Amino acid sequence: MKAQSEINYQGETELAEEGFTAWCNSYEPMRFVILAGILLIQGCILIPAAFLIIFNNDLGLTEMSVGLISGFTFLVLAANLSQFPMKWVFLTFGVNLFVTLGLIIIHLIA
Repeated sequence: MKAQSEINYQGETELAEEGFTAWCNSYEPMRFVILAGILLIQGCILIPAAFLIIFNNDLGLTEMSVGLISGFTFLVLAANLSQFPMKWVFLTFGVNLFVTLGLIIIHLIA
């Protein structure tokens, strides 16, 4: 009996990692468009909103929050500009998005 995560919609066996890798590799020709989109989302929407919320709701965590956001932003930029495989570009952006939204939620709740 196959695990539920190993059966795709066609009934064929495929590991989730192989499917994710194939999906990421299909976006390889559009690398620069995705780079521009990631930088647009990160630089014009995510980071200004995070800084606005962090600096207006000072919990004493401002330096740590700014340091984490800056570090993850540099990680995403380095992954994009160093021509990493798209799998790692999407993973670094996903982690950056998760951490930044987590910090925004922490500053909004407290």
